[in-house]
Amino acid sequence: LLFYIYEISFCFKTTIFGASGGIGQLISRKLLDSNINNNDNNEVNTVVAVTRNIDNAKKFELLNGCSFKMADAREMDKNLIECLIDTDNVVVSLGTTAFPTSKWEGGKNNPQRANVDTMANIITSLKILNDVFNLDTIVTNFDKPSGRGQKIRFSAVKEYAITNNINLLQPKNLKDEAFVKKIQKINPDFIVVVAFRMIPRIVWNIPKYGTINLHASLLPDYRGSAPINWVIMNNEKITGVTTFFIDDKIDTGDILIQEKIKIDKKINAGELHDKLKLIGASIVEKTLKGIVENSLQRVKQIQKKDFNTAYKFDKKNIKIDWNQNCLEIYNKIRGLSPYPGAKTSLVSKSGETVNTIFYESEYLVEKHNHNNGKIIHEKGKIKITCKNGYLLIKNLKIEGKRRMDTESLLNGFKIEKYEMVK
Repeated sequence: LLFYIYEISFCFKTTIFGASGGIGQLISRKLLDSNINNNDNNEVNTVVAVTRNIDNAKKFELLNGCSFKMADAREMDKNLIECLIDTDNVVVSLGTTAFPTSKWEGGKNNPQRANVDTMANIITSLKILNDVFNLDTIVTNFDKPSGRGQKIRFSAVKEYAITNNINLLQPKNLKDEAFVKKIQKINPDFIVVVAFRMIPRIVWNIPKYGTINLHASLLPDYRGSAPINWVIMNNEKITGVTTFFIDDKIDTGDILIQEKIKIDKKINAGELHDKLKLIGASIVEKTLKGIVENSLQRVKQIQKKDFNTAYKFDKKNIKIDWNQNCLEIYNKIRGLSPYPGAKTSLVSKSGETVNTIFYESEYLVEKHNHNNGKIIHEKGKIKITCKNGYLLIKNLKIEGKRRMDTESLLNGFKIEKYEMVK
């Protein structure tokens, strides 16, 4: 859960470290393309490909005319150490190998914003923006006990704030007088809200340029807490992200920027989330710059009666209805994967039930004479009948067991005891 507060300023001499393929290269390219190296006060002087593969490393030579070096983080080789010494600010893109804190902890000027991005993908947008704007304060949820031992564990957002020496606030009540006074004292240019609680007017009215929200849908469709899940469950072909000014209602403020993306028919909610996160980071950056430069036009949201809603999840709407057709059930499973998971129960001949979560499936449209919800075990596969065919279960979690693929489950679990799902 992220709630960012910015004051705009730029950094100085920068080295970018990036894994040479995939998301590491993507973020490194994004940082270079974001005008960070076109500002008079900033210079991206070196790009380091953290890899042992010279062919992959050469891909980085295409990056905007910066000097290029290859380094092996595991061995802390000479190239890497030289780059760390001769830089004011260190940027480590997601996907790089972690390396000892003693080696990256500050360039020659001991920078405050040395970013080591070995955390979960949730930090992606936070990191990209922190390299363009000076992230003054992070506000995130208060610590809560979790897990079997109910121990207090820090969120990835809190860890990021601590690692990067960024001021951190964790209020239980956003209307608390002491918290509001702290925000007023900071006097931020912007507040940027991502996947957080509803912000009271007394807070969102403080910033000079306003409070911006990033929402993972093409508003006004899919207002609410779970847009990514519901677009998949509803078999949408297109989704996207929206930045807008916060107002007194939920997800109803004036739109600033929207960007669309096609939804692959096999993607699950977690995978779509990761794609939208990168796009979201990009359009938040564009939004902030556009507001400062007065180049964006506010657009009122269309008021219509038939837009879709991204309802909160409850026990009822995450449960599989086996009277639906194959495609509807398939979409529900991928729309609820990896969290909270599409739930059902296996029922034995004696009436015993076992709670089960399905995470991955395929479907086959084919006529049959079985009742809906019949379990068929054949050739190491689990098939379940539905309205117009069969659902093939690929990955699941049975009550009392860990999550696993079907083949692993069938090695020790007697699926033949169970004949129906409900």
